[in-house]
Amino acid sequence: MKTGRVVCLILFLGAVLFGGCQEGGGGNDSAVSLLLGLAGGINPGGGPVPGGTTPGSEDTVHWNKYFDGNAGNDAALSAACDTDGNLYVVGFGTNLISNMSSEDWWIKKFDANGNEDTIHWNKKLHGGGTSFPKDRAQAVAVDSDGSVYVAGYGSSLVGTNTQEDWWIKKFDSDGNEDTTNWNKKIGTSLSDRANAIALDGDGNVYVAGTADNFMVWIKKFDPDGNEDTAHWNKAISDFLVSSMAMDQDGNVVVAGCGPGAASYDWLIKKFSADGVEDTANWNKLVDTSIMDMSSYVAVDSSGNVFVAGSVYNLISAASGSESISDWLIKKYTSAGVEDTTNWNKGFDGVGNDDFPYSAAVDAKGNVFVVGA
Repeated sequence: MKTGRVVCLILFLGAVLFGGCQEGGGGNDSAVSLLLGLAGGINPGGGPVPGGTTPGSEDTVHWNKYFDGNAGNDAALSAACDTDGNLYVVGFGTNLISNMSSEDWWIKKFDANGNEDTIHWNKKLHGGGTSFPKDRAQAVAVDSDGSVYVAGYGSSLVGTNTQEDWWIKKFDSDGNEDTTNWNKKIGTSLSDRANAIALDGDGNVYVAGTADNFMVWIKKFDPDGNEDTAHWNKAISDFLVSSMAMDQDGNVVVAGCGPGAASYDWLIKKFSADGVEDTANWNKLVDTSIMDMSSYVAVDSSGNVFVAGSVYNLISAASGSESISDWLIKKYTSAGVEDTTNWNKGFDGVGNDDFPYSAAVDAKGNVFVVGA
């Protein structure tokens, strides 16, 4: 069994920057967030990625950063860039606020050369829950004005019996929090987690998350924090959302998994900016094996949708061996037509379990996927 303490890790490889975690004792290494840049490359959180070297070469001078917040596990879960190439990274650490605060969430800011802004940022925050306190920042996005939106969840933020509740915060580029219009805490009697955040061209904020027992919710807010309850505030049963992306027309694509005939299957849905679901071309349920888990979705400038996830024993089934979980990457047009000629790709690494955790598309349509 692999053991060791987990620390967060940030690497920069040419046009590709990703963050994740690595066990200090030689255990599991995971890349959980991926950004692309250079020459107007597409970044899921907004803006180009900092730096710029020969594609595929690692920038070990300015990056390759490790952080160990305290005794316990630390993980970088999401990253985004602004239009000036500054990088924002969010995640969680153990007992960052006090010896009894359990998991606390943090956010850091770096310039394009990897210099950390410790004056205005390097924030460590605790939601204030008292019942098994757990606070995680799950997703971050930056708008064209440099405002930073962070979504996550904490323990009993709304009430003493609300289990886990989700929150969303807004900061300006200098780290000042907008507590007047934002700092939202929303929860039910179930365990509620915010898993994904996306921004459209008008600065509207979309947040997707999951409640207990396969229930997904999607909410939309304007830049001032006013919720659009007329068209959104959606609750979808039998669905676990893990990722969300916007296309250039303001359509929202969400990916995750739902219960299928045997176990879990990929589930991909698409909504217009007004919250109307395209059930004619989308609402896709992909069933390839016993266990199918859709992990991440990315959209290119033409509206093509790329989805990466894992499936059970995809590669080795024909040879009689078991690979447990393998990568699977699919491509669909904006109308939901699958490209089975060039895509529908499967990968099996050396170990038994292979999971893609993030994907992105650059300005030339190249697709990058990272995982473990």
